[in-house]
Amino acid sequence: MHHAITVHLTIHGIIVIICALALTALFTVKYYKLKRLYLAAKTYAVTDPLTGLLNRRQLFLTLEAEIQRARRYKHNTQIMFMDVDNFKKFNDRYGHSAGDKVLTMVAEVLRSCVRKYDTAARLAGDEFMLILPETSLEFSLKIGERILEKIKKLEVGGGSLQISASIGICQVDVFNDVDPMEAADAAMYATKSKGKGQIAVSRSDDRVIR
Repeated sequence: MHHAITVHLTIHGIIVIICALALTALFTVKYYKLKRLYLAAKTYAVTDPLTGLLNRRQLFLTLEAEIQRARRYKHNTQIMFMDVDNFKKFNDRYGHSAGDKVLTMVAEVLRSCVRKYDTAARLAGDEFMLILPETSLEFSLKIGERILEKIKKLEVGGGSLQISASIGICQVDVFNDVDPMEAADAAMYATKSKGKGQIAVSRSDDRVIR
């Protein structure tokens, strides 16, 4: 009699353990699924869906933080503004799917040229921006030249289409409360007026010095 009760209790215990393990596995699966969804939503909130670079909103948040840090610690930080040359004409002629392909390829070039603590973002349309903290002007010029060379080598339409970009660079002024993004933008447009596919450097007072 005592033996039968022991067997009965043992079977009951096994059932309880199996149920507990099943529930644990179920909750674990749901936890990781929710975690993946959360991380995906978090990533989507800060990145551009086409290029995978930071989006405009996150760019401005990062830019403000880097400017404040540069001015606080007197670090050289470069702001690089880049625009794909004649992109509207390219879009109109070859279609938006081809244009999107160009933008994703350009984004990949930017990713390959920046360091892990730099920021690469898509500002809007064919406009991109880089934030290069603790970087000399000379080094940022080298990065810009490397970017332009890689963009020129991109093969679009079987290699029959030539892509180029123009870049403006401005160093954050650690002594004055000026907008380096506007200065970099002005430098970029200055180089477009000189023939495109080049780099211009501007001081934060918008005076182009190269």
